[in-house]
Amino acid sequence: MSPVPLKRYLRAFGIAAASFILVASSGQGVEAAKQKPYVKKIGAWQLICTAKKAPRVCHLRQTANMTGTKLTILGWDLSLEKGALVSTVHVPNGVAQDLRLTVNWPDGGTASFDYQSCTKESGCGARVDVPKAVLGAKPSKKKVEFVFYDKSQKAYVYSLSLNGFQKGLAELKR
Repeated sequence: MSPVPLKRYLRAFGIAAASFILVASSGQGVEAAKQKPYVKKIGAWQLICTAKKAPRVCHLRQTANMTGTKLTILGWDLSLEKGALVSTVHVPNGVAQDLRLTVNWPDGGTASFDYQSCTKESGCGARVDVPKAVLGAKPSKKKVEFVFYDKSQKAYVYSLSLNGFQKGLAELKR
């Protein structure tokens, strides 16, 4: 994984870019996208919205940095699409797409997901189905582990916390 794609990934999935994507998909227009996004920390998560109050478009985001750096190597985004939860995990390009993204849930369950899209500029994204056990769990400080591989089949393992997950979902739905 070279640093250049990671820098592109950071630009593509930064808070401002994510806000612009949310606004554009909501039909609120370019003027709303120019506004500074509303960001609120909820446990280990960030709630990122186009505005503080309705009408707004929001998503929850948590990231992991490459070991020993401040470069984002993994991002987990949760949003609502027509009332349904959409969970997407983003990794840099250069992953071995045939090896899929593996997710180890805190209850011991494991699932693998195909990468839905990969671009040279912004990396790869995989839609991840969040198990009902995680969605309905009591607030927790447990972690979810994500595993992806580069083209030489080197494994990259990163964990993200569920601290604030339930509270963040409730805020996302309001």
